[in-house]
Amino acid sequence: MTLLILMLACGRNRTAPQDCDPELGLAQSEQPSFDEEVRLRLELSRCTDDTCFDARAWREDPSTGEVTPGPALDLDLAWGSLGELQHDGSVSTWRVTPPHNGELAVTVRDDTRGLSLRRTALVFDTVAESWDQPLAVEGLVNTCGWEDGAALTPDGAFLFVHYLPVSIDCLVRPGRRFCRTAVGPVSAPERPDMPGAERVDESGRIHHGCPTTGLDPMPVPVPPNSLYVFARQDDGSYAEPAVLQFEGLDGCVAPWGPTFLPDEGSSATGTLVVSVDDPYDDPPSIPEWAPLTLGQTQTLATWEKEAGNASRTSSLLESVGLQVPGGQAGNPHLSADRSQLWFDDEADTDTIYVTALDSDLQATGQPQRLPSEVFSGHESQPYFDGERLYFRQDVTLMVAEYLGGDFDQASAWGTPTPVIAVEDRGEAGSMAGAGEPTIAEIDGAAVLSFVYVIRREDGSLDLNLGQVAARD
Repeated sequence: MTLLILMLACGRNRTAPQDCDPELGLAQSEQPSFDEEVRLRLELSRCTDDTCFDARAWREDPSTGEVTPGPALDLDLAWGSLGELQHDGSVSTWRVTPPHNGELAVTVRDDTRGLSLRRTALVFDTVAESWDQPLAVEGLVNTCGWEDGAALTPDGAFLFVHYLPVSIDCLVRPGRRFCRTAVGPVSAPERPDMPGAERVDESGRIHHGCPTTGLDPMPVPVPPNSLYVFARQDDGSYAEPAVLQFEGLDGCVAPWGPTFLPDEGSSATGTLVVSVDDPYDDPPSIPEWAPLTLGQTQTLATWEKEAGNASRTSSLLESVGLQVPGGQAGNPHLSADRSQLWFDDEADTDTIYVTALDSDLQATGQPQRLPSEVFSGHESQPYFDGERLYFRQDVTLMVAEYLGGDFDQASAWGTPTPVIAVEDRGEAGSMAGAGEPTIAEIDGAAVLSFVYVIRREDGSLDLNLGQVAARD
């Protein structure tokens, strides 16, 4: 039997790390951002180098979207240097120069109307020239818990998030305090219908066991976890969370590493591919797929206890029939034409593979390993758009151009280069990595979604979601 923890290794917050903001990225403050006559707007544009960005703020008519003339607005920074105000009668502009990487809250104010609007700029040491200023995802996505496994649908209408209400340190350093108490929500509005929420008591303390399966208590940490999908709102934020769950496992196991391709002419109906860690199967992690319509809570599979073990009794999911070289395939990515499945081997060192699929989404032949002459063997989380492969290499988000030919040949690839890179200062507030790339086209522009890692005051690592639009 495979231990449940193998998968895990891949109300409001009650006991958050002291510098974790429960409202990070919600694009709101204590004041509203609009009234009947005026709506505040705030745009952050990265400088040509990586050390500064311009903040542009203005008022607009809520009914027409037209810019409204008026006096200069005010801008507040959580930290960093704020340049001289430039105002043309309608738009207020400032140059912002951060001294180091981190999350930088930027708030514009119209004190005469009692309005304010906040954005959280994500400051990295390196951002590729083709991308603008990264921002924290707004809405109900980011919390003080562990947001991971991010994936945008191709039109950006939906965003997948794999969630646990603890720091990643709970599983990296399970003997420490990070496993004892939930620091993220396990209920509405952020995480409704959370599987395993009943294992978190009123004080936030977590019971590490899976009672329905008979594995209770567990000898290793098993915080509740699940896969959520959020819908994009008119203001660009993500809300309306709906859980994609496994029943009968008490939130000890969840689908992860999602990829979704909508059917032609649809945003919500299409094909979902996830990695599934069945605790009673071997190999432990295999990609499976299902036809699905997003936007509602759904059960992907159900386990029931029989003869001492919990077995899968019903499922919407079907295996892709993949022969995994290392026995554990993670982070599957389905190509746009559904002819290829990209994945990483997580059983040993991270290595990226690609396998051909037939029209029934069944793997054909042996997977191709990407060439070691180009890829070091520390790569994971692939996203292939037909021209470029985006992936995580150690703690850096990278890209390599596809030049044509067989994927396992060095001649098929250009030299990988950083998209987002950090210099971890090893102190609270420092960025510590980025990964989990997917790209969508939103309002005519390419938008890169990713997971970033930041250090908190209590010594933990916090994973959240960010996005960055391509430059014009």
